[in-house]
Amino acid sequence: MDLALFGRYFLDFALLYPSAFLCLASLWEKLRTPRRTACIAAGCITLLCIGCAALCTVFGQNSNSLLPAIVLVSFWLLRWRVTPEVTVSQTAFLFSISAVMMAVCSLLSTVLNAQAEVSNPQTVCLASTALLRLGLAAVLTVLFWFTAVQWSRWLLREYSGEAFWQSAWPLPALYAVFLVYCMPQNPAVVLCLLYTSDAADEEDSGDLGGCRNIKKKKTKRKRRPRKQNKTRWQSIYSKTTR
Repeated sequence: MDLALFGRYFLDFALLYPSAFLCLASLWEKLRTPRRTACIAAGCITLLCIGCAALCTVFGQNSNSLLPAIVLVSFWLLRWRVTPEVTVSQTAFLFSISAVMMAVCSLLSTVLNAQAEVSNPQTVCLASTALLRLGLAAVLTVLFWFTAVQWSRWLLREYSGEAFWQSAWPLPALYAVFLVYCMPQNPAVVLCLLYTSDAADEEDSGDLGGCRNIKKKKTKRKRRPRKQNKTRWQSIYSKTTR
């Protein structure tokens, strides 16, 4: 087994750590023995990352192919550690919010490091892209801790009606699925989209990442001389002068 490739897959799956932190931070007051739950979550995520990275390394699979199974296992573990007063819809809403934030970090890292990813022949992203993704997730996690954690806990206390949560959780869940599976992940496609937008802004030309130049042709129209309409007296004068 290629250890370098295994390490890159492990870094790719390591985005589960900040995602778990976002879920547990919002539900900290509703967890069974919160510190023990945090230790269990860290151990389970480490085992998931090692197992999924080994499978992808041996069989050459894309990491997104294992994402549905990882989501189901993670959601089941979260439901196992929360108290019975937290409903499935409330758990799904907070779980989907963390998934959206991690999907945004993944998309941003692909866009920011697309130039280096073009020359990557493997199905897994480069280590630099994975580290950039983890850095963005860490910054987003800190911002979430100081802003959205208190808001999430307030929502859990104030809105206990199941109808509200049943109508609220599908929106972030669908948005997370859209970001992961519908947005372009191919770095060449991302580069072409970026350069064509720049070309549209500059109006004259744009470089498509070494593909070709798009130039706006400027055509000059030839002006025809205007015919001068001579009056009757001007025509008589011109005949007399001849």
